[in-house]
Amino acid sequence: MDTYSGYNGKKGNDKTRSTVVALIKDAGTARERNETLRPEGAGFGDGVGLELLPQLRPRADVGERRADLPKVEKSRESGTPRDSKMNDHLGVTKRTPISDTNLDQLPPVNYDLHAFYYSWYGNQQFDGKYIHWNHPLVPHWDPKIASSYPKGRHIPPEDIGANFYPELGAYSSRDPAVLNAHMKQLRAAAIGVMALSWYPPGMSDENGEPTEDLVPVILEAAHKYQLKFTFRAVFTKQPAACLLAVEAVSLWNFLVSPLSTEFPGDSTPRRRETCVPAWGQNSHQHEQSVIFHIEPYEGRENTLYNNLKYIIDKYGSHPAFYRYKTSAGRNLPMFYIYDSYLISPGSWANLLSVSGSRSLRNTQYDALFIALIVEEKHKNEILQAGFDGMYTYFATNGFSHGSSHHNWQALKDFCDSNNLMFIPSVGPGYIDTSIRAWNNHNTRNRVNGKYYETALSTALLVRPEIITITSFNEWHEGTQIEMSVPKKSSQLVYLDYLPHKPDIYLELTRKWAEKFRREKEQWLM
Repeated sequence: MDTYSGYNGKKGNDKTRSTVVALIKDAGTARERNETLRPEGAGFGDGVGLELLPQLRPRADVGERRADLPKVEKSRESGTPRDSKMNDHLGVTKRTPISDTNLDQLPPVNYDLHAFYYSWYGNQQFDGKYIHWNHPLVPHWDPKIASSYPKGRHIPPEDIGANFYPELGAYSSRDPAVLNAHMKQLRAAAIGVMALSWYPPGMSDENGEPTEDLVPVILEAAHKYQLKFTFRAVFTKQPAACLLAVEAVSLWNFLVSPLSTEFPGDSTPRRRETCVPAWGQNSHQHEQSVIFHIEPYEGRENTLYNNLKYIIDKYGSHPAFYRYKTSAGRNLPMFYIYDSYLISPGSWANLLSVSGSRSLRNTQYDALFIALIVEEKHKNEILQAGFDGMYTYFATNGFSHGSSHHNWQALKDFCDSNNLMFIPSVGPGYIDTSIRAWNNHNTRNRVNGKYYETALSTALLVRPEIITITSFNEWHEGTQIEMSVPKKSSQLVYLDYLPHKPDIYLELTRKWAEKFRREKEQWLM
């Protein structure tokens, strides 16, 4: 998500991604730039002292050119020479390139694997101008520090606001060929659900243009990639556990939803249901599904109620609209709420508690609402607010309390104790120095896929119901698993996935999607 603005508040610069960046900059100056895997038990990233973060200053004016920019960092992901043995090391078998693969040759998708997706890109052919690829360089909030770094704006297509370069070039999200290619990549990676960044009609992040009109097109594209499967229900002796196993060309889901209950010391009624299988016939069709990732747009606290109704009324009947089947037989939508902490728990409770003044509970607009956890204290606020779960989003291990891998087990235990869903977010790496030149201390090198696999392995250790991937195509922050290619010009050398092929992170995702499925079966037997 191209957002870093002040953790303290409104959307601001690039949407709020700088949450803990100031603290980390001060605390991590001795840290090597290419820090990759964080040691267990390290204190870094525990989220202490976030209240001391300075507010971001209004963004300084930037020029239309970036003549003073230094060359983009000229290095491979590890400096390792090309070696076909590397694929064996990663456990990836050689396959026909994804672009040449027929869908019926691909394995089934995993609906418990969700990838964050961004439709904010534009180019001259489809949009009349470049959008987001021409991202400005974000100045540091401290003028003294900002003066040491270049200013300006990227000039596509050769110079884009990213450290990697897409195989599809500086594309437009409105290009039907691009959308089709994205769906095929998601499908090839066995990702069953895309979490679509969403702003209301007429609104966007400060570097983009409104894209709500693309939602019907994206839903239709997701609907095209259908799968057939049959169900077999498998139960365990544990009362709170169940497994929906899918045979043949299979797919399965471990489903959890809410039921009315109260927690000790908490007078807020909450819906939580126990896990039960969603029964079906022998020949159902499922397609890639779409979840809405609600961004922190201006006025969200006052308009969210109506905007959620808008989404469900307009898109809720579409077959690609993601729903979670509950034990009561209801198919509930799910929403990820980015920067949920910007609204007070009391205000959220008006929407999310059964007794709230504008409660959505037990209405046709009821849903599963998943909050973002950044600081440790947010877990209690999320519970108090009436959310159904929490997710961590950030791909940088150690960036926040929620994104620090060593905190995941404690967060999962807290969620289990309070009947919430814990959804860890994993990513292949992080680098955003093409737009935040001062932020290299948060870079996480991909280490030829090792960083990604370590995050996935850690996520599986806590036995989550769902895992989210940050991201499919957030290029500004270098978290993309979308296909990337080597590229250089007279002044720029982009990072790439060498010694691997452009689809290496799709292949790794597919490998771990299957491992996730197999391990879930073992957890519940």
